[in-house]
Amino acid sequence: MPQPPRALVALALACILAAGTPPFAPPGVAQVRAFVTAPYLPSGSMPVAPGVTHDWGSMTTSTGNQNVHVVTIEAYRPEIVFEAALSNDRVAGLERTTAMAARRSGEGHRVVAAVNGDVWAGTSNLMENAPNGLHVENGELMSAGPTARPTFAVDAGRAPRIGSVGVTVTLLVDGAGIVIPRLNQERRAGELALYTPRFGERLSTAASGTEIVIAGLALPLRPVGA
Repeated sequence: MPQPPRALVALALACILAAGTPPFAPPGVAQVRAFVTAPYLPSGSMPVAPGVTHDWGSMTTSTGNQNVHVVTIEAYRPEIVFEAALSNDRVAGLERTTAMAARRSGEGHRVVAAVNGDVWAGTSNLMENAPNGLHVENGELMSAGPTARPTFAVDAGRAPRIGSVGVTVTLLVDGAGIVIPRLNQERRAGELALYTPRFGERLSTAASGTEIVIAGLALPLRPVGA
């Protein structure tokens, strides 16, 4: 029998952050504390795919009225899959979530729900458009920083996971280990950063420091351990 079309119900960068919530606001972005003054009140609901329902409504916070969208998923259904994606299939750059969903849709593989998981504002510096947190796609480590950050994932048993996940990147040179704080992210003063072809076609001219090309590295990079 032919296989039923698969509904892609989550398309997101791996790290999900609360926008403007201390202490995770990006540098240069004002931190805003908002408090719920009226709880979420649903105003409509409709199925968007087998096992997927879209509900919408509003809630009121101390900063004003907020539109709320909720997607409920029957994760056990075999035709439902979860995927992560990068804007334009590279680390550096920006793309609207709707464009990402359209690009990833095809016959028998339709995106029915998508959420932005990390960067949502652009600058002229490519590195500042890279994800701030951890991004793993199809088992490949594409972005990581020196500190653990709130991260969303779906495990092999289809259970959702949210937690602060840390990654250590070590480059072995003649048996000696060199810790690299950042992978495909904006490098900071006094830090080492490793860039793979996943970052993009070029590095940002706004970045300072010395660039060294490493040959013979086994790609793609894949995380190991707990």
